[in-house]
Amino acid sequence: LAVDASPFGGSFPEPQRLLDRLAKYCPRLQHLSISFRHHTSAARQTLEIRALALLGRRLLTLDLGAVAVRIEGGSRILAACCPQLERLCAQLRQQHDQPFDSVDPNDIARGCPRLQDLDLAPVDWNDTVLAQFAAESPRLQSLSLRHVTPDASEALLSPLLAPREHRILVLHLALHARSDPERALAWLDGVSQLVGLRSLCLDYAAPLRLQAIVSVLHRGVMATPVVVAAGGSVGDGRGEGSTAAAVAKLSHCCCGSLAVLTVHGCHGVDDDALMSLAEACPQLQQLRVFPDSWREVGDVSDAALSALLRRAPRLRSLSLGSRARPLAA
Repeated sequence: LAVDASPFGGSFPEPQRLLDRLAKYCPRLQHLSISFRHHTSAARQTLEIRALALLGRRLLTLDLGAVAVRIEGGSRILAACCPQLERLCAQLRQQHDQPFDSVDPNDIARGCPRLQDLDLAPVDWNDTVLAQFAAESPRLQSLSLRHVTPDASEALLSPLLAPREHRILVLHLALHARSDPERALAWLDGVSQLVGLRSLCLDYAAPLRLQAIVSVLHRGVMATPVVVAAGGSVGDGRGEGSTAAAVAKLSHCCCGSLAVLTVHGCHGVDDDALMSLAEACPQLQQLRVFPDSWREVGDVSDAALSALLRRAPRLRSLSLGSRARPLAA
């Protein structure tokens, strides 16, 4: 069941009433996704434990949307009420005067042994938290690290690179590159080793340039820059032997399987970077590159877009920023 707020300005402000009725009339519901809005921005919502316990016994999917809600007892109670969860997306609100409302991903890992997909906030991820969570979630395939603490080391992603029962297929990672660019590049090197990765979203990538991000993800496969000539022709100056070697290397990095890539706040969104990305990730189906606001808007030409479509024939969705106004003609 998916319940969305009206796109025409209406609101769905009281999810508790819906949960009460679902718990009474749909006790066997397994997948629930709710998107709601409060009447006012200052409104707060608390979900009652009773309804969540009755409804959550068989839930496999619980998506509470982007609006923060409070569950008394925090993540520990949520895991106890929904022990069969395989996918959880929730923004939990904490009461400062009630410390038992804590949000700990390891509560979910221990209480939901079948967990495959986690997008939980607010969580301060660091080496210790991620290592423990990865060890207790052998079936994990999708993970969102929306906030990483400043003390997290360059080896943060090491637990995800160890041999696992299931590969990581979807990763959302906050790079925080402006505060520590070297650490961000080390994390990108770790991401490149996630063979089989299908979807990657990178937040806070500035001031890293798109070319640097692609180079690290491709782990050195791109030895020669791609040049976009007048009229949109593309050349790389490499022979058939080197091309075959590059294709072979794709099987040892994430680029060979990557279908969805989103980068927020990077610099250097230009023709050369876009062509390098197209060559590095030939399986791309969705590409969203958002430059760093007014600092580095981007500069992509029509010729580069035409070449991108030829080199990434599976591309179905494209969003990027450019001061050159591509396709303006």
